[in-house]
Amino acid sequence: MKNILLLFVLISVAIPVKLTAQWTKTNEIYGGYIRSLITFPNSTGGINILAGTWGGLFLSTNNGTSWAKNNNGITNQPIL
Repeated sequence: MKNILLLFVLISVAIPVKLTAQWTKTNEIYGGYIRSLITFPNSTGGINILAGTWGGLFLSTNNGTSWAKNNNGITNQPIL
């Protein structure tokens, strides 16, 4: 067991992996506080993203580059 742990540590140190964040803050979403998130494919091969916030539901149809409020028919605005 010690040999396996030592091998894992050596491999972890010898093969550095650079992790970079892909999230950036946006002021387009109400308060900037997303409480729930779901993604699904759109007809153009991209990703639609729905974000639930205290201010309602927001939709991005361009992989999160821009957001639009999407509360049509929703009577209870906080989406948690």
